[in-house]
Amino acid sequence: MLYNLLIADTEGYPMLPLVTPFEHNFWCDGKPILEAVPLLRFDCTPQAGEPVSWWDYLMPAVHIPLVSKRMREVLTRAGADNIQYFPAEVLDPSTKTPRTYYAMNIVGLCSCVDRKRSVFTPAEGHELLITDFERLVLTSDFIPSRIFRLAEQGVLAIVDETVRQSAEAAGLTGVRFVLPENLDYFDF
Repeated sequence: MLYNLLIADTEGYPMLPLVTPFEHNFWCDGKPILEAVPLLRFDCTPQAGEPVSWWDYLMPAVHIPLVSKRMREVLTRAGADNIQYFPAEVLDPSTKTPRTYYAMNIVGLCSCVDRKRSVFTPAEGHELLITDFERLVLTSDFIPSRIFRLAEQGVLAIVDETVRQSAEAAGLTGVRFVLPENLDYFDF
């Protein structure tokens, strides 16, 4: 089975600072969020002179992925059932009205880096974590779900072929799928 990295298409990307006070603002650890989550509000600060694109997938700097209702429905239909969704709003700077999104928490980590075939820099003092990859190769010995976070580097979200095909067939915007061996950190 093929797996792809789920990456935000950041070309012309606006800044999206989180304005809701909330301490749990790094959603890349693969763990469920058990505490109450308030409505998460984000400001949209477009690049000077650039129009805002209201994509289906947005990745604010605080690493709380935002998805449209449409993307949520596509992921659900594709069988990605290990995702928590929480209400979110992004303030449209042109109309000063909020746009509805969902904050997406992918629950599940999988340690599936082929350490013999991958080229990487291990995190100092840690056996599992990796700071960066020159070449990423995944093993398929045990893949737990249709979407998961890579245990070796939690900011990387991985999807299976069913999710990728469903997203592409739906024409979702703001998202790209990259084969692991084609990972380029300039994509982030």
